[in-house]
Amino acid sequence: MKLDLPIIKFRGWDNASNQMLPVEKIDFRENCISLNEGDNSLSDTFEMIDLMQYTGLKDVNGKEIYVGDIVKCTEIRGEELKEYVSAIEYDDCDLIVHESEMCDTCLSLFAPGIEKLPLTEIEVVGNIYESSELLEQI
Repeated sequence: MKLDLPIIKFRGWDNASNQMLPVEKIDFRENCISLNEGDNSLSDTFEMIDLMQYTGLKDVNGKEIYVGDIVKCTEIRGEELKEYVSAIEYDDCDLIVHESEMCDTCLSLFAPGIEKLPLTEIEVVGNIYESSELLEQI
């Protein structure tokens, strides 16, 4: 029997250099995280790097969605079109779109075993570190 385990990966925001890079290694014995992309690599302590976990989901363009990403949700309900911008967060073991009038609908998009609504799109438009100004639209 083959188990379908979720993909576990992270990217990290280095607070010292203000860079977002993929996580190469997490060393729990040394309390250190190594980030690496091409020629750009760095290592720092847990306190200096904020981890963003991959949700296992992709947006409408195929881009991976991480906790801390800022997404634009577009919903069609009957003849109504609703668009809103929000950050992806973990809350009580669920992935949610936070601070949104349509939060319940977005919760269902991320809940295990529930089909994605056919008339809803989610697009990654930034993240809480590099484009926090997008959250002012909430």
